[in-house]
Amino acid sequence: MKSLLIDVFCQADMVKGWRYLDDAGKIMNRWDSAFPDKTVGVDGLTMRNKDEVFETLKVNPLVIWLHFSVPEKLEYVVDVSRSTIEGVSEILGVSQYRRIGLRLQYFHGIERARLGAAVEQVGRNLFASRWGGDGATSGISPFNFQFIMRVAEEPVEVKLRVGTGRMRPESRGATGMPEEGILVDVDLSRQGVLDIADLGGSMKRATDWVAAGLPDVESRVLGGVDDD
Repeated sequence: MKSLLIDVFCQADMVKGWRYLDDAGKIMNRWDSAFPDKTVGVDGLTMRNKDEVFETLKVNPLVIWLHFSVPEKLEYVVDVSRSTIEGVSEILGVSQYRRIGLRLQYFHGIERARLGAAVEQVGRNLFASRWGGDGATSGISPFNFQFIMRVAEEPVEVKLRVGTGRMRPESRGATGMPEEGILVDVDLSRQGVLDIADLGGSMKRATDWVAAGLPDVESRVLGGVDDD
C-alpha cells in the first residue's frame, strides 16, 4: 500500500507567554527571510511560506505552532521544531510549557474502485481489535474511530484517529499518489509543567513511540487492506 507522511504539526502551550504583545516584531525579524507571507495582530502572528516544507509558524500569547508539509524525514521536523520553539521562547522570556504536542498525518492512498472495500476492512479491524488491552479508551461511530492510550512507563499520551481522506493537490512530493485513501492521524503529547530543558526529551519520547509503536498499530488497523 502506498503511504505518505503528508502533514506534521508541533505545538508548545506556553506558561507566561504574554510578552508576545511586546515582542512580536522581534519574532518577525528573526524569521523574516524564511516566511514571505506575514500577518500580525493582537491575537497572534502567522508567518507562511507555501513553497517550503516548514510551511507555517504561528505565535500568540498562549502557543507556538508549526506546520510541516510532506516532510521527507521526521528527524528534520523534530530538529526544526525544537530550535524554533527555543528561539521564540528566548525572545518571549518563556522557560516552561503546559503541553508539548506532535501530530502526524499519514495518508494511505487507495484507488477509488477499491476504497469502499478498504473502508469495510478497516472497520472490521477496528471492531475486532481488543484495544482495551492497550489501556485504551475507545469510541467508534460510522467510520470515525478514535482511541486514547498511554505508552507503558512513558508520560506520553497517544491519540489515534482513522478515517477516509483526500490528498491535497498542492501537497509536495505526492506524484503518483491516489487522490483518495485512508488517513491515520496520530497525536502525541506530554502535559504538565515542562521546563524548556526537557523540550528535546519530550519530543524524543514521542518519536520513539512512532518508531516502536506505530507500525504495530497500523498493521492492526490496515491489516488486509491492499490496493494492488
